[in-house]
Amino acid sequence: MRRLLVPHVAGRLLLAACVLCFGAAGSVRAVTTRALSFDELVQRSPLILHARVLRTDSYWSPAGPLPRVPASGQVKATGSPQSAPSSAPSAVGAPQDVPTRGGSMIFTRVTVDVIEAVKGSADPTMQFVVAGGRVGDRVAWVPGMPRFEAGGEYVIFLRDGYAQAADPITGVRQGIFRVVRDDGGSAVLNADFDYVVAIEDGRLVARLNRRRGQLTGAELPLPVAAEPPLPDAGGPPAVTSPEARRYFSSTEPPMQVESLLDAIRARLAR
Repeated sequence: MRRLLVPHVAGRLLLAACVLCFGAAGSVRAVTTRALSFDELVQRSPLILHARVLRTDSYWSPAGPLPRVPASGQVKATGSPQSAPSSAPSAVGAPQDVPTRGGSMIFTRVTVDVIEAVKGSADPTMQFVVAGGRVGDRVAWVPGMPRFEAGGEYVIFLRDGYAQAADPITGVRQGIFRVVRDDGGSAVLNADFDYVVAIEDGRLVARLNRRRGQLTGAELPLPVAAEPPLPDAGGPPAVTSPEARRYFSSTEPPMQVESLLDAIRARLAR
C-alpha cells in the first residue's frame, strides 16, 4: 500500500476548491496551530454538532493527474485517477513523501447523522470534507488532520467556512472529540484519543489513555514519562511539572458526553 504524506501547509489549510497539490519534497511535518482554549473553541465555531458518522467516502479530486510512483522512487504525474492500473507498486516499510506537480489529492467526504446541533442549525443528515483518505492501494495522510470512523460518535466543532474547506474542524483538530461507550457510561476523548477529564480555567484537561492504540486512527505512539534530568553540577534534580504528573498519573474518571455538552451550553448562555 502506497501512503502519500502531505507536507505541512503554512498557515491555515484553506482548500476552498477541495484541491490540494502535493508540496515540494522534504521533511514531513504535522499540521500545527495555536492551542485554543475551550471558550475559544465555542466562540469560533458557528456550528457544533453531537453526531454519529454514517459513512466515509474517499475519492480523488478531479483536478490534475494521478501521481504514479515507479520502483525507482521518482514521481511522474501520468494518466488519470480513473485510468490508474490496479497493479501499481505497493510500498513496503516506512511511508514515503510523494510530491507531484499538478497532481490529484485524496479527500474524504464524511456523512453524519446529527443527534443534536448544540450551536447553530443543521439538517438531520449533513456532510463535510476532510483532506486525506484511502482509494484502492493509495493512502493520503495529512499528519495532524483528524480522521473519522464510520459508526463513531463525536462532538464536532466546525469552523467558519467549513463547507468550502477540507480542514473543517476548528483549530484543525482541536475541535473533534470522540465519544466511547461501555456499560459504565460514556467517555470523551480528544483528538489524541486521550481522556478529557475536566475543563478548568477555560481549558480542557486530559489524561493519558493507555488503550488508545486500540482505536482506529490513533497513529501516535504512547508517550513515555521520562525521569527528570539530573543537573551536571550535582544540584537537585529538575521537578516534573504538576500538569505532566497529572497527565501521566491521574486516575480521574473521564468526562461524560453530557457534561461536555452542558459545558458548551453554559458558555452559549453567557
